[in-house]
Amino acid sequence: MTSIWSIWLEPPPGGALEQRSCEFIKAQSARLKPHGASGPFAPHVTLVGGFECSLEEARKRTVQLAADLARIPVAPFVDVTKGERFHQCVYMRVEPNDQLATAHAIAAEAFGVKAGNGGGSPYMPHLSLVYGDVPESEKDACVAEAAAQLCGDVDVMGGWEATNISLWRTDVSDATCESWERVELVPLRKCSLVKWARFYEDYIKRTQSPDGSPRDSPRSAEG
Repeated sequence: MTSIWSIWLEPPPGGALEQRSCEFIKAQSARLKPHGASGPFAPHVTLVGGFECSLEEARKRTVQLAADLARIPVAPFVDVTKGERFHQCVYMRVEPNDQLATAHAIAAEAFGVKAGNGGGSPYMPHLSLVYGDVPESEKDACVAEAAAQLCGDVDVMGGWEATNISLWRTDVSDATCESWERVELVPLRKCSLVKWARFYEDYIKRTQSPDGSPRDSPRSAEG
């Protein structure tokens, strides 16, 4: 039996970011439920998602992926903003960095999906605060509330270093998110491995001009 899976980077349990964002997600999910919001979900940054396979295969690939990665800086957060997609309704944007972009490219290859956030858009690391088809006025109110509650806290906005990856069953047709579950948590190594170094070198080549100046970020899908 196959399922739809995602690889998440989750903030450290018990830390300020995990606690504050979890509280905010639960509160806004309840408040905005009459306006089309989903149920609550665990705070996370998706490394790659939307791939379908059996549980056994998903676990096998997750363990191998962790062996191919080093610890990943998920920091800092830039701001809180809104989007047009159900799963990008209101979210905190992560400042892009080479390690995170490289980890996404490796994960996309590992699970056979196109890199990026779908629709030809580049990978945009973010931590969602609200899922749903919510009216613009409610999105704006939520963004303002998140900015007031979260953006002034350096322990929240500073982000974190991901020391593990988690495998989640994420049926995107389940708007309640009640069926979503974590089935694996795998630690990451402290040091880079050969494959990590190869992807990193390739990423630098693709994103820098011959004179060493940066090019535009590559349009790389499911985030």
